Amino acid sequence: MNDLQVRGDVYAADMQKSLRTLAELTKKDVNQLVKDRAPTMARYLASWTMPVANFGKNAEGDPDGESSEALKLGQAAVSRDIGRVYLGANKLKNILVGRKTPPEKGSVAISSLFSRFVKEGRLDRAQKIIRTVPGYASIDVITWDSGKWHKSWRYRGGSHGGRVRENARQKIVTNVDKLKAYTKNKRGQVGFTKSAWIRAGFMAGGKLGLKSKWITKHFSPAYGAFKVIGAIGESILSSRVSWVDKKLDDRRAMEAFDRNFMKEIQKATEKILAKQQAGK
Repeated sequence: MNDLQVRGDVYAADMQKSLRTLAELTKKDVNQLVKDRAPTMARYLASWTMPVANFGKNAEGDPDGESSEALKLGQAAVSRDIGRVYLGANKLKNILVGRKTPPEKGSVAISSLFSRFVKEGRLDRAQKIIRTVPGYASIDVITWDSGKWHKSWRYRGGSHGGRVRENARQKIVTNVDKLKAYTKNKRGQVGFTKSAWIRAGFMAGGKLGLKSKWITKHFSPAYGAFKVIGAIGESILSSRVSWVDKKLDDRRAMEAFDRNFMKEIQKATEKILAKQQAGK
């Protein structure tokens, strides 16, 4: 099992100096300030984990990985992948329309014959019909295989991380209800990889970093802890989702978090100092 571990950059001299200043002003422990930010650190990691909206060359600001738009992108990718390997028999109607058997065989509408054979469970006859359709002749007709064909065409590693290969071959599924149920189930798993970071943040800081239910509903393998090493406290977050490294650029995510954390510290410090100055 892969274990991607991420630590906040609290050892930098400028970060420690800013934390000490804010701690003195708020009369809080420096390490407590760091611990309180663990859920936010987790949120950044989750937001940078695919699926992500506002991401790419023309995107401005940080990626958005917790919105309904990000969810829709993830669900669309799942449906697209499943569509590369399975074709519901109900979708063949438009493909077969207008096609008929030869005159010597009665000029019967092929779509009607195919539907009848599928309904009767005569897949061998349905298969023979498909063998005569250009572009579909090599596609096998099956009842349902519980997703085995889908799994066989998924990438095992590399940057694609579980996606279905673009050159995948389809199979025609006659039990459309089971295909729909399978697709619904897989779409419902979107957010599983992100969830590990949120759980890790909760373990380290005691609070959830976000409230998006499509992410927090999952029980993903994770580990989080707050540790004091040489008087300096740090949050340690680990995702134990085996493919997480294919879905996240953790370096850029933590750079964004560190920048934001420093800005928040400086802003809070300036606000307190301004109040003190105004009170004089």
